[in-house]
Order: sequence, then C-alpha cells, then structure tokens
Amino acid sequence: MKQVFGIDYGAKMAGTTAVAYYSQGNVRLFKSDKKKCADTFLLETLEKYAQKGDVVSLDAPLSLPDVYTNRNIEKSSANYHYRKADREVGAMSPMFLGGLTARAMELSAGLITSGLDVYEVYPKMVAITESIDELYAKRKTDAGAIHEMTLMLESKFNFTLEQTPINLHVFDAVLAMVAGLKIKSGEASSWGDAHEGLIYA
Repeated sequence: MKQVFGIDYGAKMAGTTAVAYYSQGNVRLFKSDKKKCADTFLLETLEKYAQKGDVVSLDAPLSLPDVYTNRNIEKSSANYHYRKADREVGAMSPMFLGGLTARAMELSAGLITSGLDVYEVYPKMVAITESIDELYAKRKTDAGAIHEMTLMLESKFNFTLEQTPINLHVFDAVLAMVAGLKIKSGEASSWGDAHEGLIYA
C-alpha cells in the first residue's frame, strides 16, 4: 500500500520545514532544525522511510508561469508572475518565492527520478475543501483551533497522529498529507492547467 508524505516546505535554514508521514493509518511528524539544511533533512527522511510509488504532496510551487517555458505564447499579454492555478486559489507567485521555488522544483525532479509520485498541494485549499477554513483562519490566535481541526481530520480520514502538531508548519504538513491521501484515493480537487502545473487539495 502506498505511503504518503505531506511536506510544508520552508526557507532552507529556518527550521520551518515539516513532514507528516502516513503509513497504514499511523502518522508520524518530523521537523527540520533551525540553522540546518531543510533539503538535507527531507532527503534523509524520505530515504529512510519512502518506497517507490509513494505519494509526496509538497506545499511549494513546482512549476513556473507558462510564459517562461512555452515558446508559442503571446509574450505581450502573458502573465509573468502567476500561473493559472495560483490565480484560481489565491496562492503566492512562484516568482516572488524565487529561490524556494527553484529548490522545490529541483527537489521534486530528484524525487520523481527516484520513483516517488510528487504533487503540488496547498494546505489552505485543503482547509477550504474540508470545511475547516473558519478554524484554519483562527489557528494563529486560537490555541485550540489546531487541536480541533486535527481531531476532525483524524476522524474523517481514519488516521492516528503519534503526537499533536507543535506549530503551524507541522499542522500544514498534516494538511498537505491529507491532500496526498485524497490524491491517492482519487478524491482530490485540482486547479490550474495540466501543461503549466496543477495545485491539488
């Protein structure tokens, strides 16, 4: 059975990258350490636990606006900042994120080469599609919001977390993992254009 790895992807040395690892109904949580390379942490975690065919759902842009790769596009009217998917879900521009986008695209290419199935996901849209967006909006100020959302997701998707998410980044990794579970079961929604890049939730 395919395992799922939900990843909240952060700045390289900030300690804000987190992984939610689903296997047979159990979920383990991992986070990177501040001042240590997040990409090394991710590769080591996946090397230890992942198997070919597993799903990796990554909260980071994995493509650029079509204008940069499509020679036939009308340059004068093209969008140089946002992909169709970004516009539809209200995500940040891959160009604004710059180096993080480049790192994520490089990471994704390596993971695909190693036999993993990689998808771009957006935790905020997972919250919306699962009707917990009001609680999600309160997560920074309401100490109980993350706990309440976690219980709801555990019940609906039939998994058990080994520990409670300790911060917003770890919880977003759980939401990314939920997107991966929905992708695996064929129940995920998607936005954007398949040629340019889709966002799933």
